[in-house]
Amino acid sequence: MFAGDVDAFLGDPARLLADDGSDLDYPSDKPHLYTLPAVRERLRPVLGLLPAAVFECLVKERKLVILASASPCEPWKGSPGDVDPIAHGSYSARGRYLHDPVMFRLEFSALDPPWVMKLGRIDVELAPPDVFAGVLIHECMHVYLDHNYGPLNPDRAAIQQREDEALRCACELGFRPQTAAYVRYYSERFARPDLIIGRLPSNSS
Repeated sequence: MFAGDVDAFLGDPARLLADDGSDLDYPSDKPHLYTLPAVRERLRPVLGLLPAAVFECLVKERKLVILASASPCEPWKGSPGDVDPIAHGSYSARGRYLHDPVMFRLEFSALDPPWVMKLGRIDVELAPPDVFAGVLIHECMHVYLDHNYGPLNPDRAAIQQREDEALRCACELGFRPQTAAYVRYYSERFARPDLIIGRLPSNSS
């Protein structure tokens, strides 16, 4: 029953979208990874791991939409072959994230916007399977916990608190291995002062 729910979600064209970057002049050199069948194949086994109650919340209460996109957030002035953990990373937001041009290709009511999860180039093109799973689960936790900043411009402490909370929730649900893989990958490959990564809780917490 639950697997059927995941398949129904992934087969809904209003719930799963993909963009290889061509429309906004940032074409990926791996466009095959952005076809809907390819994206579905990667999402299905991970979403199927979520507790049924969590998945139901994401779909029915949060009205989750997933967009796999190679287009970067702004401002981005790098060369086409470069990747940046903020411009090309993944994130979730209720409604449109105003610094991401691809968000304006989505159609939905501003009065009752869905939660939109964007999977960026790093996670679609570069991340190993366990890291991809960790990122996807992490973003699902943000949506599940309703980590919506709205029009606010939160400080680093507020962002760090929510990143930590999302990691803690994932670990409590049994996803510590995937979460640890995600944290290790981003911490080691993209270490930089402006990138805020959640802190993995201790095994005893």
